[in-house]
Amino acid sequence: MLASVQGQLCVSTDHFVISGMTNVEAHRVLYRHFMSQSGRADVFVKLDADMVLRGTYALALIAQKFSEDSELDHAVFFVHDWISDSLIVGLHAFSDRVVWDEVGEDLFVDAPPRYEGSKKLFGEIGAIADHACNPTPFQCFRFGVHRMSKVVQRGRIILDIGQSEMQWRLLCSVWAAYQKDRDPRRLLALIGAQWSARNYRINGPLAYRDDQVKLEFARVAGIDDSAQLELALSSLWRSKTGRWWFIFSLTGARRAIARALRLLVFGFRRVIKPFGR
Repeated sequence: MLASVQGQLCVSTDHFVISGMTNVEAHRVLYRHFMSQSGRADVFVKLDADMVLRGTYALALIAQKFSEDSELDHAVFFVHDWISDSLIVGLHAFSDRVVWDEVGEDLFVDAPPRYEGSKKLFGEIGAIADHACNPTPFQCFRFGVHRMSKVVQRGRIILDIGQSEMQWRLLCSVWAAYQKDRDPRRLLALIGAQWSARNYRINGPLAYRDDQVKLEFARVAGIDDSAQLELALSSLWRSKTGRWWFIFSLTGARRAIARALRLLVFGFRRVIKPFGR
């Protein structure tokens, strides 16, 4: 990632690197830094440590999108995720007008900023960066643990359904990607996900140094045969019906409540909107 930033052309970059912090602490520092530099940069780009920019003009392309639209405050780009072999959102860039409130939770740390202009997804250009393009086995395992924590959302009475379903579909894509190349690292991501769902109460910040995650990884990483690793997987991954029944058993009651509330709120809005006009 560092090399991909250093190799960018047609832009002047100030790369502010954050390391050695928990996820939530790092995001708080990042957003504070962005706001403190308002007026000193044209565009702010958030890059995770496992993102590698594609080509030498990626940042120039991002800057161009802002120069072409004076109202643009939040630009979103796809990245290609190796673990799931799919395009995911993504890489975020901001104007210097954007303001963040303090990050209030440790699960969904990408806090939505406040701005008066517009937000746009530039999906037509495809992936602007690669995500986890050559992951270690532990990175894959933790990917599954973290993504499943966003599916289940323990500690929340009402699910964020959009996030839950998006993360679950991403994990299902990992199984589909494994079917193509049989890379055992993808199996470790799925094993991490099912362990997270069944055996680990994630109520606080989850960091790479988390001892329980490391202990469970050490247990399964000792299995060096892909066939044996595959046996460690629940049969749910082999059946679409089984996968959806599994997610319903984890989140069914809260999912039903959340859907009912959304129907009540948005359905009510649709009813009163014509009269409001």
